[in-house]
Amino acid sequence: LTPLRALEPHLHAREELFDPEGLREEVDRAELEGLQPIGELRARGEIPFLRMAFYVTAENFREMKQFVELAKQHRADEAEFALLIYTGTYSEEHHAALAVNEPGHPDHEEFLALLQDPVFGEPPVVLGNLAPLRAGLAPATR
Repeated sequence: LTPLRALEPHLHAREELFDPEGLREEVDRAELEGLQPIGELRARGEIPFLRMAFYVTAENFREMKQFVELAKQHRADEAEFALLIYTGTYSEEHHAALAVNEPGHPDHEEFLALLQDPVFGEPPVVLGNLAPLRAGLAPATR
């Protein structure tokens, strides 16, 4: 057997995911419960590297700070954020509704303000293609 070198769980983040009182679907509960043993394995050194990924959209950007806390609770090495890049997989209208990083999006200014929170400049945060937005530059989105 080859030893495990890294683990990268991907969560389907929604506001209720981080609010135990608001959990409504079993899949959300299962995702959170599934992280507990991962955190324990990480604490024992059985998972040498843990990256947790979060794909940012207009539907979930308000949950980014809670995601960082969740990553810290589970001893993640990285809480990685990434924008969805338009590739033609879905309609341009759908992309425009999700692309909070685009200047024309109704929540764009709120999103930019959130990125200025100091938590996004500290470990374990990795901003990926959001880093230019935090720095006041426009990232490539297409």
